[in-house]
Amino acid sequence: MLHLGTRKTGTTAIQQYLAKHQQDLSRHFLHRGDPNSSLWMTQAFSDNLGDKGIYKGRNLPPEELARLRELARWGLSRQINKLGSKDAVLSAEVMASMSEEELAEARTFFSQRFTDIATHIYFRPMKSLMESSFQERLKHRHTNLEEDYAFAYPSRIRILDKVFGKSQVHVHKFDRRHFPDGNIVQHFLNAIGENHTAQTLSVDNESLSLPAIQLLYHYRKAQPARDINDRKIVRRLTELEGPPLRFHSTLYDKLLRRKSRDMDEFEKRVGFSVDEDLCANDAGAISSEEDLLAVPPSALEWLAEAIQQPVTTSEGGVASMVMALGDDAPSCTANGRA
Repeated sequence: MLHLGTRKTGTTAIQQYLAKHQQDLSRHFLHRGDPNSSLWMTQAFSDNLGDKGIYKGRNLPPEELARLRELARWGLSRQINKLGSKDAVLSAEVMASMSEEELAEARTFFSQRFTDIATHIYFRPMKSLMESSFQERLKHRHTNLEEDYAFAYPSRIRILDKVFGKSQVHVHKFDRRHFPDGNIVQHFLNAIGENHTAQTLSVDNESLSLPAIQLLYHYRKAQPARDINDRKIVRRLTELEGPPLRFHSTLYDKLLRRKSRDMDEFEKRVGFSVDEDLCANDAGAISSEEDLLAVPPSALEWLAEAIQQPVTTSEGGVASMVMALGDDAPSCTANGRA
């Protein structure tokens, strides 16, 4: 059983739960210490390993790259050989973006050791994915609000169907409203046939409110590169309450690169739509950079209290105030309202 974790679909929660509760499951959870086996699968099956992830730019000699692949496959075989007749599940986010050739290599490897290889993959509605992805990028660097998004879901399904067979590719919509008690882990366990009730597992992904994102955007415009205090600033901004970030429907239409036939093909194949009620949250939604820069007064008041400095709205002033969140000052305990 392969769980191909796509971005922002509860993959980390699933992986951490499988690792913590593997003794309660009927399947063995294959991993090498890290519940996310992306590095393991990259080493074992990626073409041009020297150009991937942590190896990119290191100019490792071919014999070293070959040794890494051999060790990765040896470790995988060693774990599988200990299973006997027991089934296994492996989760790796990277497998959701591997090439057809790399996935075919993985399938060949696993098919020599298992009689049945099922894959499970979740897809998040596109507008929600865009909003979440923008927030995540902004935490690490300045990002352009108008950076477009390709609708790559159909091509991914075509590759998976070709490599594993359509009947072995199980596609799920990431929508907490349709999960048992909103629990992605329970939904996954049910999907793979595990008769197990998932306990609540907290996974901190440092989600930010809209006013917090607006403050962060000011900071990022002034400090586009990574800084040693970035994580501290983001952590402090999680204390600021407010509505979530929503893209206006007009911005969504502008940013999404897709062809109507691709959407039709995808929906016909998987049986659900990744479009949403696009206009449902247009009130108060972001449609331009001007909206991002328009920080509400209540957020500025929260920031001033957090850093114990007066509010300044001069050019660069908001960014300087946000930067001060990285100083070793006591955390503000009072949540702001937006």
